[in-house]
Amino acid sequence: MIRLTLVHLTFLGMDKLPAAVEFSPGLTVIYGASDTGKSYVEEAVDYMLGASELKSIPEDDGYTRILLGLRVSDGRSLTLSRAIGTRPSASLSPHTASCLGARWPVACR
Repeated sequence: MIRLTLVHLTFLGMDKLPAAVEFSPGLTVIYGASDTGKSYVEEAVDYMLGASELKSIPEDDGYTRILLGLRVSDGRSLTLSRAIGTRPSASLSPHTASCLGARWPVACR
């Protein structure tokens, strides 16, 4: 059975510094006051895994792409890439990712 582990969630945009959440091996706890983006992190991971939409928040203004770094149980690293506001199939890379045997916008190492 293939296991995937979250490594990072990174937001990119023109003239914007990357905004990233790094996930530690094991358990990562995301905490903070109300309306600081905790739920947005969970929703962004869900979006990267195929959810149809990501509800916008003021802090995501100017960000246009999300990267989700994953580690496969055999040690390989994957990075999923999706433009904000697109359907999952709209941003597929032209090749078939051999990492998991499925079509997905992915970079394999």
